[in-house]
Order: sequence, then C-alpha cells, then structure tokens
Amino acid sequence: MPRPLVLFSAVLLCAACASTGGRQLDIHLRPKADDISMCYIDLLRTDPAAKGEIELSVTVDGTGKVIAADLVKNTFPDDRVGRCVGDIIKSVAFPPNNQNKTVTFSYPVEFNTEGPDPTKP
Repeated sequence: MPRPLVLFSAVLLCAACASTGGRQLDIHLRPKADDISMCYIDLLRTDPAAKGEIELSVTVDGTGKVIAADLVKNTFPDDRVGRCVGDIIKSVAFPPNNQNKTVTFSYPVEFNTEGPDPTKP
C-alpha cells in the first residue's frame, strides 16, 4: 500500500486566537496527527485509491473545551473520515482563553497517497 500523506493546516477565523498565529492550535492538534492519519488509513484498507479533503468548523468554549467539530467540506464519497477526524478533534483540550470567549476556527485536512499538488498555492 502506498504511504498515505496527510496535510494539515488550521486557518484562524477568530480575533481571539489570531494573536498566537496558530501556535496554540498546532501545539494541541499536532499530537493527534497519527490518530487523524488512522482515519484515512482505515478507509484505504477498503478503497486503496481513496483521496480527498475535509474541512471542519471547530468551536472551542472559553474553558478550552471543544463544543463542536462540524464537517463543512468533504470530497470523499461518504463522511466516515470526516466523522472520525471530528471525534478526535472533540477530544482535544485547549487552554482557557484570556477573554473567556467561544472561538471558532476552520481545520482543513487533505488526504492522499501522493505528494502535494504543485499547482495548489
């Protein structure tokens, strides 16, 4: 089986988290990279040619608890990879934010068994 490639990039869409430049997101989400990759590897076992992208809208309350991880983009034929990644994201505990406000960010992930597309920026 070809080695799966999973590209992560969290896009900040909230003023409350912009000051960290994404560092807090990376610190707390990167340790889950292997678990997220397993969501894709499980799909590859039944569909070796599968590839696609998902995007989750993640909402974190002021205490750091993930209260939602909604699938907003999915190019796979079904939503099992997105549901699996969402469940993993829901298990992440972020530190409380200084303003005790709910924040939302976008979390896109690309899954394929090839290198990155050189035509994408």
